[in-house]
Amino acid sequence: MENSKANYLLYEKPFVAILKFSLFFIIGDLFQQLYNVVDSIIVGKFVSTQALAAIGVASPIMSLVMFMIIGFTIGSGIIFSRFFGEKDYLKLKKSVSTALFVGLAFTIVVSIFSFALCKPFLILLQTPNEILKDTLNYLYIIFAANIFTFLYNFFCYAIRSIGDSFVPLVFLIVSIFINAVLDLLFVLGFNMGIQGAAFATLLAQIIASIMVIIYTYKKVELIKLGKKDFVFDTQLAKSILSYSSAVSLQQTFVYIGRISVQGLFNSYGTEVIAGVNAAEKINALFQTPFRGYANALTTYYSQNLGAKQIGRIFQGYKTSWIMVFIMGGIFSVIGCVFSDQFAALFMQEESTSALEYGSKFIWAMSIGFVLAFIIVQHQSFMRGMGYLKIFFFSTVIAIVFRIIFSYLFDHIFGLDAVFFAPVCSWVIGLLYNLISMIVVYKKDYSKQN
Repeated sequence: MENSKANYLLYEKPFVAILKFSLFFIIGDLFQQLYNVVDSIIVGKFVSTQALAAIGVASPIMSLVMFMIIGFTIGSGIIFSRFFGEKDYLKLKKSVSTALFVGLAFTIVVSIFSFALCKPFLILLQTPNEILKDTLNYLYIIFAANIFTFLYNFFCYAIRSIGDSFVPLVFLIVSIFINAVLDLLFVLGFNMGIQGAAFATLLAQIIASIMVIIYTYKKVELIKLGKKDFVFDTQLAKSILSYSSAVSLQQTFVYIGRISVQGLFNSYGTEVIAGVNAAEKINALFQTPFRGYANALTTYYSQNLGAKQIGRIFQGYKTSWIMVFIMGGIFSVIGCVFSDQFAALFMQEESTSALEYGSKFIWAMSIGFVLAFIIVQHQSFMRGMGYLKIFFFSTVIAIVFRIIFSYLFDHIFGLDAVFFAPVCSWVIGLLYNLISMIVVYKKDYSKQN
């Protein structure tokens, strides 16, 4: 077991090790975004702008629930990585079993609240009446997949925690292909509209979760749970809940921010909603590669912390700046230059107003990608090293200021200025993260490194 292929995160040169491990993370996270983008493109192109607006309203609510669940699995994966780095394989298995029990209970509770609060929440957000029913039906079907979303991501992050980022990518690509085929079949073949897109996602998620569970039980001995391995450890449960709740809340706050601003956009009507939805999809797609890299960094930090290799941790941190400026610069240029073309991917040609709003928002967010990537880079460090409060408040600060700037800019300057609110909030988030990093380093690591 000690000669696992994942050991390169502990012994190879940091830049090479992180890049090698992150490659499949990056590709996987890109495909994960495509999972969501496919629905919007097919519905926007082949159904109507109104249907695209319905997905636009549903998207942040769907993402809020989904990333609460995924956040739990990410947090659990950090604990798994720590025990793997310590080479404590008995605790690794115990933590997998405990996290599985806690995560299933968490997902059931989240699902109950999702179904119960969905309609009042949409009304609170001033969802236009003409898209309320479609939005509600779409969300109900998506929420039915919550348990499968948890199982799929739980086992994927468990596999990644011991250094295998390739296998989860394979399952993701297969599930995206299934989702795309079913989208075309249900939406175009059976004329099921927005509900067809939701059913496609549900079925694809069921198939993906079954595949990854079978693979784990046949091939991954370190995290395979036999009958005797199903245990619940109270102390481990507390540790898992500490990490998972912090990551889950952080993921939740990202979409609480989007939902808070969504009410502002909803007041402008379906054309603005459709344009904003297209822009948010592109923003998420562009930020995904670096978030995949940052997720790999978190595993790297956690494994090396478990192995007590502090020097390697900060070598990895220093080399991560290279990717910040490479990826941030590339996506800023691409987003600014091709904003019109990206917006057009989601809409029919006659939707000129929606295209204009989408293009403006894509351009405005693109100019700040380097800032966003620096924030994500530092969040990965705080998350992997266990500074959960700093990690959590990093997101809270950026989100709170995005909401403030959005409503303030709308009141003073109008809608076009609101598109620059994310970049302004990233400036505040950047300052918080840099100051926090300096304080943490001087307090805890300056004498060790």
